[in-house]
Amino acid sequence: MATRSFISAPILTINNVVISYEQSSLSYQEGTGERKVKTFARGGEATEQLIASDIDTFKGMVKVTIPSTADNTDIAVTFARNGLNNVITLSESAVIIGSVFTRTFNSMSLINHHEVKIGPDATIELEFEGSPAV
Repeated sequence: MATRSFISAPILTINNVVISYEQSSLSYQEGTGERKVKTFARGGEATEQLIASDIDTFKGMVKVTIPSTADNTDIAVTFARNGLNNVITLSESAVIIGSVFTRTFNSMSLINHHEVKIGPDATIELEFEGSPAV
């Protein structure tokens, strides 16, 4: 039986800068889109199924929570000003079992109006959308 491991703490880089984040806050969507299976009658009891794709959902998404530091507040503003020019990479290697996890999202835009919280446990939530993962 093959040994498997969870994706537990990938390295997050945005525009070639490694970003520290709350471990359980990182999530993503590949950008493969939503599909609906539709059934059509072919006469009698015969049917045919077709897949309808919603092209509006063919976009990648990355959400992450980062510490609210002076540097991170500045970098979040930079991400927002970059428009669709942010590149996000998630990567993790499990050396023991030889598996590698990598997802790259090109042409990503910070879409939320990020709120900067103040305090020792304060965070900034970032949400990006753009091109599907490659």
